[in-house]
Amino acid sequence: MSNSAALSSPSVPLLDSHALATTLLESAQRSADFLADVFEHERGFPTRDFYGTASAVWLWSGLGKDYAPQIVAAVRQLRASAGVDPLDGVYHWEFVRFALASALQEVGDLAGATTVSEILGQERFRYTRVANWTFLRAQVRTIQGSLSQRALACLETATALIFYQRRSGFIEDERWRPTQQYHAVSTALLGLQLEANPVARRLFGSAFRRAIEALAALTLPSGEMNMIGRGQGQSLGYAAAILAYVVAAKVLDEPALLHRAARVYHRMAGFQRSDGSLPLVLRAQEPLTFDRRDPMDPRFLGWYSYNNLFDYVALSAALLALSARRLLARPRLEIAAPPPVFGISRVAPFLVVRLARYACLVLPPQGYLPAAQPLPFLEVDGCYPLPCYGGEPGARSLASAESLPLPCLVGPDGYRESLAACRHRWLGLTTFGAEGNGWTFRRDFAFDAEGVTIKDRIEVSAVHRGKTLEALRLFLPEGTWSRLSLTRVALPLIEVESDRPLVESPEKYYGPVGPLTLLHEAALPINIISGSDVHETRLRIWVSGDMET
Repeated sequence: MSNSAALSSPSVPLLDSHALATTLLESAQRSADFLADVFEHERGFPTRDFYGTASAVWLWSGLGKDYAPQIVAAVRQLRASAGVDPLDGVYHWEFVRFALASALQEVGDLAGATTVSEILGQERFRYTRVANWTFLRAQVRTIQGSLSQRALACLETATALIFYQRRSGFIEDERWRPTQQYHAVSTALLGLQLEANPVARRLFGSAFRRAIEALAALTLPSGEMNMIGRGQGQSLGYAAAILAYVVAAKVLDEPALLHRAARVYHRMAGFQRSDGSLPLVLRAQEPLTFDRRDPMDPRFLGWYSYNNLFDYVALSAALLALSARRLLARPRLEIAAPPPVFGISRVAPFLVVRLARYACLVLPPQGYLPAAQPLPFLEVDGCYPLPCYGGEPGARSLASAESLPLPCLVGPDGYRESLAACRHRWLGLTTFGAEGNGWTFRRDFAFDAEGVTIKDRIEVSAVHRGKTLEALRLFLPEGTWSRLSLTRVALPLIEVESDRPLVESPEKYYGPVGPLTLLHEAALPINIISGSDVHETRLRIWVSGDMET
């Protein structure tokens, strides 16, 4: 990340819950005005949206400002979509129905319609088999209010928690594909269901508490909570985390969680543009564009094939507005920072480290490109000097397994086999590893007051004879580092040192929030005839700043 706004998070001023609500409402209002300005009454938004129109209706209807012309036009367009096949792969029925049901729950009438079925016709869902869509359906059923619908909502919620919630409380969106964004979304939706249904609160209160505890453990001191997994860096995850904390503060009677909500908001607030729009991916380099997404265009780093600008601007703002209304409906509370808790722990499948001078997260590669943080995602004094990794895998994509900081085996034809392509497992509290065809690998971390030491051990058999090994591969945000020596480089608030010279690669690599520069050891030829060869590397990260508390 080459821009300072993307490198650091502003400090959070002390405030009370109503002041936080006012701030959230102001942000949502700016986004609502932006959406109203670009919305065309006959055509809708300038680019494709799946649930942006429905989310905008929810946002507009709840702000107390006259958006009636936009709401009428949007509802008319939504009525026209009622004939879409419920199995259409791109129509997000769960999101659309959730937004409209939420709006009607609050205002009772949308352009003359008092039920979702009056707008969309008979009940229909897409039934995509991921956690967040399941929780969306459950919340729609809960809002509708009938006993049978609420019972079905509880059944769907129970099924989702059985399949997707880890013992640590973390809710995966798909099995073995952890994502911070969709853990936050699922946790917020679960909280809304508990808030509305006392039966659900009795059944799932413990699961919700554990989900909030996992969210809190994975929220870094500055409020950063969405840098690992599918959707990393996207605005929806931050807005959902704020709502999850706001709901949990009441449901769990934990008002200190509002401080975390304030932290997360201040992490995302600096990215809101002057026109009120939020970048889909919170990075200062992302321009506002209505162009069709091109997966090979760096302007769209961190976007997935299903992402649409107006879906995310509208739904993120609607969640912020909902959080604000929840806060204003309660007595004013002073927001006090909880005391910091230092230590090294596992919030499966993540490793969480919080020491006096830095905090970080590690996730072994899970066999799915975005679900990997093999080197620490590090926070020092509100800055994030090392990158996150991943992006949507595919034939046409700037993201690849080669852009993960793990060894590669390189064939005579130049083909690279990344050790990140398979699922790695924790072998101890601070050690992960994997085995593949003719190789074994393990990575050990040692965390101390001054920084982190990373030791790798890779054993390669004779089956790879004739190839070369790129053992140490270090990716740095482009434009943020300088070389101190052949083995040592400096970045904001840290220095990184290898035990062997580091060579800068001329190749271009990308992460979800910006371009990356690769530094690596010289490739080692594999010449063994039989048996195996062992290679070890050592990397040291020296921390020079302090951590926000």
